Amino acid sequence: MTCHDPHKRAAVSVKTKCEICHSKQVADFKGSRMEKSGVKWTDCHMPPATKSAESFGKYIGDIKTHIVKMDSRANASMFTADGKFASGIMTVDFGCLRCHGSRDKAWAANNARGIHTRGRWGHGEPPGRIVIGPPREFPGGS
Repeated sequence: MTCHDPHKRAAVSVKTKCEICHSKQVADFKGSRMEKSGVKWTDCHMPPATKSAESFGKYIGDIKTHIVKMDSRANASMFTADGKFASGIMTVDFGCLRCHGSRDKAWAANNARGIHTRGRWGHGEPPGRIVIGPPREFPGGS
């Protein structure tokens, strides 16, 4: 997958837009609670998880990861046990807990399912109503 030239700023070097391959996810995210809050997909799927020199917190690195495939299991690990190598998956601790720091991996795993559509009218919640709690099954959502 080649989305942008890694040696140039992503904003000016995009080769393929996300919606070309992920049209359903982009459509689902449009109008969701997360989008309305100003969250971008890269905040969750490409968070700063890599630590090259400085650690800014338990789930915050200093370089954005380019591992976008999410494993939402609470026991999934983004790094090997010694922390030296990435396992090839993005996990809820780095994808969710850098913003939801008062929560834990179990909460993040529970709430990750259906997050792309959560808060959209016609997906289980009326307009303007924000519900914090366990995930629900949404018609047509995942």
